[in-house]
Amino acid sequence: MDLLLACEELIPNIVDNIDDTETVADQDIERWQQLFEFSTREEASNAILGWRGDLGRKTLLSESWSLIKDEFESSGYDKEASEFYLASQRSRSNRLPTRLDPKPEDTFLLVIHPIF
Repeated sequence: MDLLLACEELIPNIVDNIDDTETVADQDIERWQQLFEFSTREEASNAILGWRGDLGRKTLLSESWSLIKDEFESSGYDKEASEFYLASQRSRSNRLPTRLDPKPEDTFLLVIHPIF
């Protein structure tokens, strides 16, 4: 990876992290508790602070966010929670249950039979 590109990818995380290093809004805590099923406010707050403190995390570009914004916001996500959700999907071993997970009735089985 190009060093300059890697540095450019870190900039949004550093800028976002300047004001959010110690306090988490009640609204964010409640959102994460509901979306990611954290059992306590402290657990949700620690997850948020851990996420914000991860300067190497992947963030959504404004253009990408605008493409998926309506779908995620209709399920209760903001941009930060969406990024956390997508990152957790990338690492299946640390996967968290969310409201966007498919329900059993949404699962289909497709059988393809050969025609000869």
